[in-house]
Amino acid sequence: MRTAIFSVDEQRKTLMKRELEKLEILRNVQTFNNLNCLLEEIIYENIFDYVIVDIEKNGIEHGLEFAQKVYQRQPLVKLIFVIEDGNDFIENLFLIYANIVGVYQKPVISKRFSGIIKKILEKNSSCSQKEKLVFRKKGEIYAIPLEEIIYIESSGHKVMVFTDTEKYCYYGKIDTIKESLTEVFFQCHKSYLINMDRIINIEKEAVTLSQGKRVPISQSKYRKTKDAYSQYYMNRKNRYIETRGGVIDKIGLRIIEEFKSHCKMKKQDFILQWLFILKV
Repeated sequence: MRTAIFSVDEQRKTLMKRELEKLEILRNVQTFNNLNCLLEEIIYENIFDYVIVDIEKNGIEHGLEFAQKVYQRQPLVKLIFVIEDGNDFIENLFLIYANIVGVYQKPVISKRFSGIIKKILEKNSSCSQKEKLVFRKKGEIYAIPLEEIIYIESSGHKVMVFTDTEKYCYYGKIDTIKESLTEVFFQCHKSYLINMDRIINIEKEAVTLSQGKRVPISQSKYRKTKDAYSQYYMNRKNRYIETRGGVIDKIGLRIIEEFKSHCKMKKQDFILQWLFILKV
């Protein structure tokens, strides 16, 4: 997997690069000391699978802004943050949408750093196996990784599969496709299946997905779509943050309850507005 490291601390950056290169699952580790240069590389070249972002305590806002911009343009790039203060960082996560798969709290200690990063990578890999949608078109067989699919649309006897870069059309039935998909897909309309990992916002008439794609919601499916989305994330068991003290289980749910106590809102509606989950 291709990896990038951002850090303004040369000593820490060198240490992290050395430890990452010991891991067989990583290769081509590149380093950056300018976050804007790294962002341009991600957006225009899209050559990284993982990006490790080392931010100082006063750089949290800038770091989260970077994460959001990466998600908007290249949502499959996975981010791991190296941070000073876990509490401040986690509270601000609720304000953005980003593909952050892990958080490591300083100090960066050689064996501990490589061990935790390896665990994050293994966890993330096991939670996002390369299940594929397989179909035949004009004698050729196509196999599209499910994580790359934004949504699927059905029109008559035709099925259209939309990914970040392609649109595939073939003859099929949406009900048959639905049976072969994982729980990450939900039918919000008789003609649409959406990838819940790609949801940006849910409104009464439409769901906004990554890359600004908008998919209609049936009137009868609005509440079911919201419930399915919140329940999908509530059921994810492997949510954790690595800190100096070890693993903090379900920290996202604890913070949700803290915010909820200040807002007179139903729990599921609250989650939909503030939800952020570390997908590891």
